[in-house]
Amino acid sequence: MEIEKINGILEQLSADPQNGRDHILALSRALIEWMGFEWVENDRPRLLDFGTLKLKEALVPAPVTGQEQIYRLTSEGQNLKVRLAVLKKYDKKMIQYFAETMVGLTSYQARMRGVKQVEGREPYISNNPYFLHFVTTAKYDRLWVIFNEAEQMRVLVFRNRLSQTQYNKILPVWKNISARPKPEMARLLWKSLDIKEVNKEFYKHIKERFDTLVGFAKIQNTGLNEEAVKQFAVRLIGRYIFCWFLKEKGVIPEKLLASSTISGTAGFDKNVLAPLFFKTLNTPVTEREIIQPFNQIIPGANSIPYLNGGLFDFHTEDVLFDQLDLNNWLATFVKVLEEFDFTVDESNSQYQMVAIDPEMLGRIFENLLASQNPDTEKMANQRKAFGAFYTPREIVDYMVNESLRTYLETQLLPVLPETTNQAAEPAVAYKGTLFENVANEPASPSTALSRAELADMERRRERMKEKIDKLFATGCTDSPFDKEDTKLVRKALEEVTMLDPACGSGAFPMGIMLRLMELRQVMGHGHRNSYDLKEEILSRNIFGVDIMPMAVEIARLRAWLSLVLEADYRPADRKNNFGIAALPNLDFKFICANSLIDSGYDAFLGKIQYNATLYRLDGEIQKLETIRNQYFDPRGDKNRKTELQHEFIATKQHIKEQIAVGSLIKNYKLGDFFEKVDDWNPFDDSHPSSFFSPAWMFGITDGFDVVIGNPPYVQMQKGIYSSDTFPFSEGKDKGKQNLYKVFVEVSYNYLKQSGTASMIVQSSLLCDLSSTYTRELLLTKTELKKVLEYPKSASNSEAQVFDSVLQGTCTYIFSKLQPSKEHYVEISIHNDTSTISNPNFEKINQLSLLKLYPDTNYIPLISKGDSLALNRISTCSIPFSDYIESTNQGDLNLTTSANEFSDNDTHIKLYRGRNIHKFHLINLVEEYVNPNFRKEKVIENQKHTFIVLQEITGTTDKFRIHACLTNKEEKFLWGHTANKILLKDEMLNKTCIALLNSKLLDWFFRKTSTNNHVMGYEIKQLPFPKDLKKKQTHIEKLVDQIISLKKQNLDTTALEKEIDVLVYKLYELTYDEVKIIEPQFLLTREEYENYSGNE
Repeated sequence: MEIEKINGILEQLSADPQNGRDHILALSRALIEWMGFEWVENDRPRLLDFGTLKLKEALVPAPVTGQEQIYRLTSEGQNLKVRLAVLKKYDKKMIQYFAETMVGLTSYQARMRGVKQVEGREPYISNNPYFLHFVTTAKYDRLWVIFNEAEQMRVLVFRNRLSQTQYNKILPVWKNISARPKPEMARLLWKSLDIKEVNKEFYKHIKERFDTLVGFAKIQNTGLNEEAVKQFAVRLIGRYIFCWFLKEKGVIPEKLLASSTISGTAGFDKNVLAPLFFKTLNTPVTEREIIQPFNQIIPGANSIPYLNGGLFDFHTEDVLFDQLDLNNWLATFVKVLEEFDFTVDESNSQYQMVAIDPEMLGRIFENLLASQNPDTEKMANQRKAFGAFYTPREIVDYMVNESLRTYLETQLLPVLPETTNQAAEPAVAYKGTLFENVANEPASPSTALSRAELADMERRRERMKEKIDKLFATGCTDSPFDKEDTKLVRKALEEVTMLDPACGSGAFPMGIMLRLMELRQVMGHGHRNSYDLKEEILSRNIFGVDIMPMAVEIARLRAWLSLVLEADYRPADRKNNFGIAALPNLDFKFICANSLIDSGYDAFLGKIQYNATLYRLDGEIQKLETIRNQYFDPRGDKNRKTELQHEFIATKQHIKEQIAVGSLIKNYKLGDFFEKVDDWNPFDDSHPSSFFSPAWMFGITDGFDVVIGNPPYVQMQKGIYSSDTFPFSEGKDKGKQNLYKVFVEVSYNYLKQSGTASMIVQSSLLCDLSSTYTRELLLTKTELKKVLEYPKSASNSEAQVFDSVLQGTCTYIFSKLQPSKEHYVEISIHNDTSTISNPNFEKINQLSLLKLYPDTNYIPLISKGDSLALNRISTCSIPFSDYIESTNQGDLNLTTSANEFSDNDTHIKLYRGRNIHKFHLINLVEEYVNPNFRKEKVIENQKHTFIVLQEITGTTDKFRIHACLTNKEEKFLWGHTANKILLKDEMLNKTCIALLNSKLLDWFFRKTSTNNHVMGYEIKQLPFPKDLKKKQTHIEKLVDQIISLKKQNLDTTALEKEIDVLVYKLYELTYDEVKIIEPQFLLTREEYENYSGNE
């Protein structure tokens, strides 16, 4: 069969809707035969039992028999089964239910389908057939093909004609796929439906059209600068794609936006497109002029609703509609859109339509923003270079899910009362005002709980946690809570507030909105429809900030698109805007500001004591809140919108004038706020505000429930931001600064008490020296819930979290609570987008990390079982630094001291790190040092025996730590590629190098080492036994033997293994703990437990 036959059937399906059912069956057969499978026996699709009442109610009855239409389309005995269901309407939840309902399989077959994961063996495919699911609706105008793996589902739609992706990428893979072994067939089918390839191809074409438009406009001498031209190009592309999605929903006639219409209409850009944007979508129906070209092109084009919101407001750059001839560019651009499938479905990590979905808007513009304006170009390109531009939906979904789950746990799980009574000042009469939340309330004394009461509370906590887990389980459709708990959950979901302080194009705010919508639909919400529910979530729950103006505009566009796609379009209902409510104004939901610069206003509200002037101001400050709420949705009244803008500006000015009275500015340190307050105009995002204030800009005075995001990873100068605001990242942290660390502290600062934060940042947060005190914040000021690490190179390259990433990344989730001694943090390593839905965690006591890593506060990269060994090590050890007199990185710098080196033998050797091997110093050198250089160091080196270690070793080397001893009989100096250690008691030298070269400390070191350096500070905090003399004699004897044999170039493996056993015994490790460190440990349990370690 030729691929054109499939295209021909699609054309018939489009041209002959009366016989759509026959064409759908013909298309189904063509696809099955294209894959090399046999059509059903006797050429007659077999009706199947629908299996469940829920599925029956969703199916369309057959034309003759009246039986619900669900068919088997392939003959028996093949590796693939295809079912076709005819649904009354396409519904994502019903599709998922249909795919998971194994109609036509025995219960055993249903249980054994798919890829099997059995511990101890490679994943395998069972002998039972794979299922492809075909779906159409009563319209018979398209065919959906669904392939599911475990809980994930990928969907492909065929209609009108084959898209570029289907023609060139997908169907060639499917050709005669039946000849492949079943595991390979399954892998190829799944991979062929990967949306990533579609997105990459689409973006490549859009970027080409963007560059072409910018280049074309720049040579036309328009009088606008390059930044304005780029803003026009980004906005034009965004608006057109927005309208393209409206076309998919049927809100805009398909022909109106087609390339053939553009080519066949003189002055389409000026006579059709500009009026569509500015006089139709931006103008209430009752105020519109009759736009004649619309009627000439297509009847009914004037049934396009008014959208409001500001998306189609006329901007300064829009004068280019008059100055440029855009028709040729538009026709080529639209042909690109016509080559791809679009869907109005909001995909997620569990359900992916192989088409351009609304999320793609964010992906396009996050990348285009890299060249949007000179001020942010460098930062944007750096974000892109670090792979931090657009967070994969799998990561977004996970972080959103876990943040909301943790939020609900903090709201619903019973909490032990405080055990201390706190004295309180008398309450001030602020009740009913903005300041009532900051007034001092008398603390109520708590009572100690009995053991039985504590046990009962723990049981109630567990029961509630189980219910929350059920709510967040995939496919949950019914509330797992009782009546009273349901009320609490509903209230918590209605009231949650979420901030993304670097929101970009809105990936996380949209993720929160969609997940909140799903949860509230399960719990019940009381709204008439999904549109009203989603609008309320936008109004009450979601807030975003970004420093890039176009990012904020695209985030709003993305939110508007998500909202309008929920509307019930009624083309005959002109009186009610065709059934589509005017879109809300999002000026106070996504704002353009620098979220790292505080104005002092929020602290002023938080510390306020009673003041007559402030009490009078309270009414004006609350008026701002009223204006914000009214402005969000003025029901499409443009005049009222303008009035509210004027009211806001006037009220702001009045408050500013009142603050200027008397000594308020001085007493409350409001000078900075007073100077900057006019820098933020919520109705003009042409430049970012130089400050951010949740209270002033959002009306949030007590912090957010959730702070979430993917901030930029940018090396920057230290001290740019206030160390008062960021005492850990900008105050205490040493060395290089990175913007992501400041955002970690932002996520803490902007949370309310017990709030939840989750961000994805560079994995250097976990173990890099420059992040020491940022980790101190996490470990001492928060309950760190989970840490997930994503390596720079994933073992599954197709599931790499970020393309072209230069650094590993990690996700953290914490609650703003003081950690208890019993709190455990969960750590998961080596993750990618394929593992994130079910990561493997290892728990470790949070406060124990401060003891394990007292100088650096490391968060180790541990896997299953590691915490047992780490906890044992921590209980019987002290830092190596307790034994150390001094450490140095060599005696000289090999680069700056190069003029002092000689090829001639000066009797003073130049040693480098490469001279150091385990237990053995290679004393042959290539260079010597000038005899007059660093004489005092040469003399000192002859007075003492030093431990020396290689400073650079590969992260994948067999051993990371290489240690040996120096020889006092030689004259030498060490280059900086070696670490030099002098012990307080040099009699312990041999015991210490035995420990340093052991498998135990090599294992311990790798848990926190993420680069190829072995730094002195890392060595100093290695855990050493409290009593080194316990087995000193035996260890020294073995070390002497090893050193002797190494000099003769003889094998010392057996002796080193014996040292490893002695070291395990020194740390009092059990046999099971040893096996964690050394899985291939040769001794049996009995041999190890009976080994005394005596000579």
